[in-house]
Amino acid sequence: MDLKDFMADVEVNSIYRPVPAEQEPVTTLSRWQVYEVTSSLWKESTRHFVGWTGREGRVSSAIRSYDSETKEGISESGRVYKLLGEAAYNPDAEYVWAKWASFNKVTSFVNRTTEFE
Repeated sequence: MDLKDFMADVEVNSIYRPVPAEQEPVTTLSRWQVYEVTSSLWKESTRHFVGWTGREGRVSSAIRSYDSETKEGISESGRVYKLLGEAAYNPDAEYVWAKWASFNKVTSFVNRTTEFE
């Protein structure tokens, strides 16, 4: 493998799975957004939190429930996501989102953030 191939592999594999929800049951996201996606990998559209954890960009598993009064949602993994402050763009979160969308064969998406503010 030459350097060009190595760097292409690093770029493709430059995000990783977060620790399991059992080890990190609650995650606070600042500078967050919500996207609804369709994918060739599953039948129904799903919604996902995308934001900054304070140390990394994060995309949640599918949102199962959301409480607009507490600004807390539970994802398919069972993790509780607390949305801190106003919705906003974060470049690290968007980078992870783009990689996640590619890996998960997202065919279309809609920004649904205003429904969660």
